Amino acid sequence: MALQNHVIDSDESVSLGGGGLAPDPRELMLAAFNACMTAVFVQEARAKDLALAI
Repeated sequence: MALQNHVIDSDESVSLGGGGLAPDPRELMLAAFNACMTAVFVQEARAKDLALAI
């Protein structure tokens, strides 16, 4: 197994003292939640033999 290094940048908005150069922690959490919900939706649809259009 190859060693992998991943970096996810996070920053606060300028109004909160950050640089505003990357998503803030709340935006990253919402993106992760959305990805999880999408994966569950696809899994459940496949389990019920439903066709998904992309």
